[in-house]
Amino acid sequence: LRKRVGLAEEDAERIFYREVDKRLKLIMRGVREAFEEATLSKEALAKRWRERGKDIGEDPTADGSGELGFQETPQLDGIRGSKLMVELTKMADFYLMNKVQREGEHLTPDEIYPVTIGKYIEDEAKEDMFGIYVWNAITCQDAAKKEKWDSVRGHVGGILGLTPEQQQKVLNRMVSRWANMYMKQQIAAKGELAEDDVTTLTSWAPSFFGVDPEVTADMVKAVNKNRLQSKVTQLLNKREVSSSDLQRLRRDVEACGLSFQKSLDLTRQQLRSLFRAEVTAAVEDPALSDEQKLEAVRASQGGLGLNEQDSDAELKELIEARARGCLANAAGDLMQGNEAAAMEQMRRLEVLAKFARDLGTDSALVGRTSEVSMSLRKRLFDTYSSSQAAGGGFALLAAALGLLRS
Repeated sequence: LRKRVGLAEEDAERIFYREVDKRLKLIMRGVREAFEEATLSKEALAKRWRERGKDIGEDPTADGSGELGFQETPQLDGIRGSKLMVELTKMADFYLMNKVQREGEHLTPDEIYPVTIGKYIEDEAKEDMFGIYVWNAITCQDAAKKEKWDSVRGHVGGILGLTPEQQQKVLNRMVSRWANMYMKQQIAAKGELAEDDVTTLTSWAPSFFGVDPEVTADMVKAVNKNRLQSKVTQLLNKREVSSSDLQRLRRDVEACGLSFQKSLDLTRQQLRSLFRAEVTAAVEDPALSDEQKLEAVRASQGGLGLNEQDSDAELKELIEARARGCLANAAGDLMQGNEAAAMEQMRRLEVLAKFARDLGTDSALVGRTSEVSMSLRKRLFDTYSSSQAAGGGFALLAAALGLLRS
């Protein structure tokens, strides 16, 4: 035809693309209406159509409730648009049947799709249109529709004026919304993400939706980070934290591939508080040698990312505080006639005194027990010395109680 009418190739191409542009604008009217039906509430849609002199009537898909063809696949709130799928597919078919698309390895997206309708649509709207299309193309349970939609989804994105990179970002965003909803549901039901949930998010979802595993893996890490930060806060607010509490927390952090210092954004004070809680049980355990206690201290220090100066300062404060607490409890128990409980507290004080000696901080205990009267301290020491609970570190205990003369 071009040769018969004597048109130059460039002129013919320009006329052809102009006519294609006109046709796409007409098709776009149906696309816009379908998009509005898919995304607006029935009330908002009725108002929009009244402004155009059109009656919404009883259109069953006017509030986005049209059948999308997927039930078993996890659904995403707000995804609608069976009519939009038809209109966008019609647009792609027109483009392909008329051979508007160019082919070539080195062509840019603008060259592959020389006529687009993206310039007539707001960026957010065209991304939302493509998002609905690509989501339904992936999740549709109707095999024939799925095959058709999947085969043209890249063309739909290109005709809308989206580059392959932009199309992938839209898909990533859709998958992220779904993953967020999925995680909220699982956490609401179970209190946390179970191992099979993590597998669904980090293995099944990337493969099924065609996204980089990092898209969902980063989301899982973020959710686990928030959950673990909350867990740390709850633990530190407890009146007493057991070593088993900390061990469970540590296992949880490690299972999530996170670390206390680098991943959870804990403050220095929070890390020191966790350290104090974790080493308290080890320090007061008479079954552990001082070497084993120090090993537990260093393991906690390393696991929490504390430097040696911080951990040593916290350990010294811990020993002093626990020594004062043991003595105060022992005095109270003895005055109430509960000698057995008092002797247990004295045994703990003796263990602390031995450990303080090996750390070289035993002198710090002297004077920390003066809140209890000298007579009561001596009475506790004498009672403990003759009890079966005594461990034999009498000189250390006497020094800690300030009973030795200088």
